[in-house]
Amino acid sequence: MASSYIINVPADFTTIEEAIQAASPGDTIRVTSGTYYEHLIIDRPVTLAGDNRNCTIIDGSETWIVVRITASGVRITGFTIQNGLIGIEINTRNNTIEHNAITNCEVGIFLCEAFGNVIRRNTIANNRYGVQCGLGSTDNMIYHNNFINNTDQAVDDGGKNTWNYSDQGNYWSDYNGADPDEDNIGDASYEVNATLDAWDAAPLMFACACVFGDLNDDGRVNASDLDVVAASFGSYPRHTRWNPAADVNIDGRVDVMDMVRIAKTLERRSDVNDIWSPVNQFELLAPWIGLASVISIIAVVTYVKYGKKQRN
Repeated sequence: MASSYIINVPADFTTIEEAIQAASPGDTIRVTSGTYYEHLIIDRPVTLAGDNRNCTIIDGSETWIVVRITASGVRITGFTIQNGLIGIEINTRNNTIEHNAITNCEVGIFLCEAFGNVIRRNTIANNRYGVQCGLGSTDNMIYHNNFINNTDQAVDDGGKNTWNYSDQGNYWSDYNGADPDEDNIGDASYEVNATLDAWDAAPLMFACACVFGDLNDDGRVNASDLDVVAASFGSYPRHTRWNPAADVNIDGRVDVMDMVRIAKTLERRSDVNDIWSPVNQFELLAPWIGLASVISIIAVVTYVKYGKKQRN
């Protein structure tokens, strides 16, 4: 195996399911671009990361549940998940589903007695139901997603779920509200389930564009995002300071390269009508090469500081 903490598909295992069964809690499974006709059960806390969500596809062959999460602490990012009865089913807590496309399913994402999950920065399109929060599913955060042409965009039978964060919600293709102050946020809330007081209070007027490097979801890449990386600098899965969000390049370690990736997009804002593409981040490299060196030094100093705190 290439690494104690990184499992590569198909280099180490030919199927994603085999990789999951071989993984230990905290491991990262990196999946190379391709189409994988599988039905997955993720029964341990791992990160499942695709190379590119447009090219790394998990296809359910129009049957059953494509990805079922039965453990807590799972992160899924970078996939197109398609052609199933349910795209992703979650019945646990504290999982993160981000930067995916879920399409052509009866239910895109189904939460069943699920708590404290984060669903963000996904495109959920052309399903019968986009996201369905079943009875008993509460305290989930669902924001910065694009809900496009689902027959029923969202269903919230659990109530007490949050459909917007930091004054921004989701993009809904059937939203008809106005934006007279032109802040790209609709002035009228989007109704999810009025009976249970489930509303997106800050619907986006344009498809949500997620800025690479915005780790704290404040809509811009700045020093606060560098702080997120610095706080976990030098860590790896199962380390006491490990934060998977800080592992920007998903290589199983928070190091200088994560700082450099953040530096490439410093001060870039996630205005909801500003579509970010992977090419743009590399175009921004040149102006920040010198800054990246400085950041590396700061990172080392910060790491020493956090290390002292931990020893104390």
